Parts: sequence; C-alpha cells; structure tokens
Amino acid sequence: MRLVLVAAALFLGLAGCSQPRSVTARPDLYKGPYRTAYLVVKPDQGKDMQQHFERALQGQGLAVVTGSSDTPTQQVDVIVRFNDRWFWDLVMYLQSLHIEMTDARSNVLLASGDWANSAFHGFPNTTGVVTGLVNEMFIKLGAEPAQRQGP
Repeated sequence: MRLVLVAAALFLGLAGCSQPRSVTARPDLYKGPYRTAYLVVKPDQGKDMQQHFERALQGQGLAVVTGSSDTPTQQVDVIVRFNDRWFWDLVMYLQSLHIEMTDARSNVLLASGDWANSAFHGFPNTTGVVTGLVNEMFIKLGAEPAQRQGP
C-alpha cells in the first residue's frame, strides 16, 4: 500500500510539472519555401517576446518584418500572430502561449501551436518555448530542410 501511495505521489508530482505543448499544421496548404515573415506585435506585448520570435523565425531562414497592424504593409510570405499570458510569482513567468501562422497571400491558417505551464508552474526558458513551438510548426508543415536551421 505504501508503494502505491509513493508511486501515486510521484506520478502527480511529475504530471504537475509537465508543460503541455501541441502543434497542428496543414502541410497540404504549405506553399513554401517561405522567405519573409510578418510578425504582428501588439503594444501590450513585450519587446522580449518580439525578439524571441524574431530569432526563432530567422532560425527558419526567414527575413522578419514587424508591425502592430494585422495586415502587413509590405509583401511577405507568412504572417505570424501570438498571444502570451504572464503571471507573477516572485518574478514574472510565462503561463501560456498561442501562435498562429497564416499564408499571407491566401490568409489560410497553416499551423498553430499552443504551450501551457503546469498547475505547479515552473519558470520556463521563454526562448526555448518560442523556438520549440516555431520549429515544430515548420517541421509539421514539411518545410525544406535547407530552410530549417537548428534543432
């Protein structure tokens, strides 16, 4: 009985520390390789997140243009939007992140990614979360290996 209680406590502890991540993609709609991305950054979103996304997209071989409008002011291949939620617990930490990537020409959703911190939250490496989701989105889209750089 004691072993069962210890195993259950261990399972609940590990499950509480997990950080769920999911990516869905439509490789049948992917018209790549893409060369340019428009990153939508709203005024209430931090400069740090913008930089994390710029680096992650540049790691995919994309030139990145940013703006606060949902519509790019110049011609690009893909539009990336994100919503991030932060909470305070001694320091600010990322609670959740949602990313959408649409084809700029057709405005069709190509891929989306979601990440959520656990109930017993950790203090995640935000660069790792953003880069991991962006990389997985491009992999699931079937982006050319030459376009993908990094893990």
